[in-house]
Amino acid sequence: MLIQILTPVLAHQWFRKHEPTLSTAAACILVLPLANLAIESKLSQPDAPLHAFLDAFSIPSFLLRVLFFCFSLASLIVCYRLSPFHPLADYPGPLICKATKLWGAWVALRGDSHWYVKDLHDRYGPIIRIGPNELSFAEKDAISHILGSQGMPRGPLWDGRRFRQGSNDKPYDSLIDVRDNKIHHQLRKGWNNAFSAGPVKDYQELLEIRGKQLRDHLNSFSVKPGKGDSTPVDFAKWFSLFSFDFMGDLAFGGCFELMRDGDVHGFFTAMEEGMELPAVMQHVPWINPLMLSIPFISSRMHAFSSFGVQQATNRAAMQTKRKDLFYHLYELPAEERGGSIGDQMELIVADCLLTIVAGSDTTATTLSAILCHLLSDRKVYDTLRAELDEAFPSHSIVDGWPEIEIDKVGKLPYLNAVVNEGLRLVPALPTHLQRAPEAGSGGKVLGDMNIFIPEGTAVNISPFTLHRDPRYFSPSPEAFIPERWLANSEGTFTTNREAFIPFSYGPANCAGKPIAIIELRYLVAILIRSFDIYHASCKDATPEVLDAKAESWVNALKDRFVFGKSELLVDIVSRK
Repeated sequence: MLIQILTPVLAHQWFRKHEPTLSTAAACILVLPLANLAIESKLSQPDAPLHAFLDAFSIPSFLLRVLFFCFSLASLIVCYRLSPFHPLADYPGPLICKATKLWGAWVALRGDSHWYVKDLHDRYGPIIRIGPNELSFAEKDAISHILGSQGMPRGPLWDGRRFRQGSNDKPYDSLIDVRDNKIHHQLRKGWNNAFSAGPVKDYQELLEIRGKQLRDHLNSFSVKPGKGDSTPVDFAKWFSLFSFDFMGDLAFGGCFELMRDGDVHGFFTAMEEGMELPAVMQHVPWINPLMLSIPFISSRMHAFSSFGVQQATNRAAMQTKRKDLFYHLYELPAEERGGSIGDQMELIVADCLLTIVAGSDTTATTLSAILCHLLSDRKVYDTLRAELDEAFPSHSIVDGWPEIEIDKVGKLPYLNAVVNEGLRLVPALPTHLQRAPEAGSGGKVLGDMNIFIPEGTAVNISPFTLHRDPRYFSPSPEAFIPERWLANSEGTFTTNREAFIPFSYGPANCAGKPIAIIELRYLVAILIRSFDIYHASCKDATPEVLDAKAESWVNALKDRFVFGKSELLVDIVSRK
């Protein structure tokens, strides 16, 4: 009995100081009960040879010991996590969160993580415990200490977000899941160069082509003045097709035509479905290798990974003069050092997958959110329309469309306020910007906040929660009010830009932010200037009905690392 008790106690002592892995968990569950049986057999019959133990061994007896071991270990773990001896015992939070991260995985499976974390902060305060060894901060003063240049490396959650785990011998796939700050700094240099002013100019040319293509496709569904009703259009779908095509231009040399042909090859579907498993596994990353080995569970994720391999291979073989992201990130540096890109294929594949996820789905969701809120407040819509009509009064002689100068959209105050407000209410990465003290550091003190984070503790910041905090954005933090971002809003609104982190913050922020902001401004400008747009069948609806439309659409968003969105049906009338 003493041996049976001591075995799980010793295992628990080890797990208190080390992050679990699939191999260590399997070793504990299988090896320790077997060793337990062998020791008991030897103690009861000290002179018996080894084969006597093997002869006495039985599967039912072994399984019983395994069940007893697992139950004892789980009980010890839960009791310790809920006890006053745990280093995070003083932080408030639900008991279920303190006991197990499996609850966080369940919330993620439902797609409700963004609302769940916000509700916990509303209930318990700005610093809460959302996992056995995880804290969540809704404090703007903590942002620089956690995410800034003197902050912490990424936490264990990022291991569960890896798409190609096991495909190489490195502890990371791409820039986004590197947990070593030195390696991240080395990899980030290339991305910073690829999104500097010169390359972004090259990308703008690709953006203009795709933006005009989207406008022409939407025009085919529009009502021509005096010619009857339009066919409702799903803006969310079209924004997804557009952003996927644009990212294809940027990362793969222009191999996608989803706006023209539809998703006939299932590219976009593969990406959306491939995001579901990482969203859940990020909460229990040590189980990820097991999940990836089960075909019916990981098939969608593997399909998306295989898609990235194929597209990256095709782009590497292209002979093109196009100065896209691939050129600036890989081909140009290879030319400068006199080498080739062949030895970088593993990283190229992972980075291309990162580009698609981080650059397409995020932009499509934010565009959908901005348009949904604009259509729900006709006063805001008309104010933006007036600014755009004044800024871009001329039309193309060739096709009759308004001339939208892409370099000018960044200088329009109300347009920028609208984009900022959309990013505030629906940030591209809504939750789980997780960091953790560096391994071997012993812990981290959060600067002048005088809060000590023990090693082995993950720290999380949720932009979705921060952006709706009345301390930083008031009045009406849940409402879409672009005026809060205007220069003359002081005294009327509290708008704390230090708490505004839609692209994360610090050295690991979104590398593609420069082109993403331009993309959002340009697309909103070209759509509002070119069309009269209404929620489907709501042209004469009351403000209350329109508000309910926006609220319903936002509430239906699913947190899948990036947001999953429902359809956004609209009626459009051409202003050509």
